[in-house]
Amino acid sequence: MINSDLYRSHLLHTIPTAIVASGGRQINCRCFFCPDGKSPSSKHFYISIPQSDDQPSLYYCHKCHSSGIVTYKTLIEWGI
Repeated sequence: MINSDLYRSHLLHTIPTAIVASGGRQINCRCFFCPDGKSPSSKHFYISIPQSDDQPSLYYCHKCHSSGIVTYKTLIEWGI
């Protein structure tokens, strides 16, 4: 069972540039794969917060177009 609030809170506390987006349905932060830009406010990377047990957490960068499903391995690779 997914606890969306706990997952969102964990991402917000472990990703330094993370902010809530899309009414809490996504987290917006700097991309783990590409240099977003020189400005700390330049964020193109989104992580979805699952709203139900059958919905995966997805990620997408609007700059480099990296995308996929957030897994335990992905979180480890990102240092989360």
